Amino acid sequence: GTVGRMVEAKNYPFMISLFRDFLKLNPSAKLLLVGDGPLRADIEELASDLDNKVIFAGPQQETASFYSAMDCFIAPSLFEGLSIVTVEAQTSGVNIVVSDAIPEEVNVSGLINSLSLTYTTEAWLDLLARPQASNHERKERGLKLLNCKFNLPYLAETLRGIYRNENS
Repeated sequence: GTVGRMVEAKNYPFMISLFRDFLKLNPSAKLLLVGDGPLRADIEELASDLDNKVIFAGPQQETASFYSAMDCFIAPSLFEGLSIVTVEAQTSGVNIVVSDAIPEEVNVSGLINSLSLTYTTEAWLDLLARPQASNHERKERGLKLLNCKFNLPYLAETLRGIYRNENS
């Protein structure tokens, strides 16, 4: 699944196409899409023949339970700034597959699999189909992120340091 605005940059057509191929390998799979945006109707139309295999959860304030429901998080973006949803996904311990448009700085866990959009469908499917982490493994992965550079105490201290230096 994924979390994000339904805009061109997020590359939903690629994701839906990839999911069609993934269904051939895993017929019981579902694709969870959390978010909304100007292209939602187009994406719903693109996935309309997939019956109830694609779940449109709409915009959500609290996304932690959605990440936890995913076996794999995918972000095949065409271009991207700092992908906060990719950092959030790592806290759930979910397997993550992203395009190389996602900056390396977000790989705070070392567990992100990054591929070029020019790679074959088979290469993408290989990463998506890898064995899923157990609940225990997912918890351990999430705990590893407590001391990463994106946690709130670290960011607060960094901002304090910047503020002190500017006012010295």
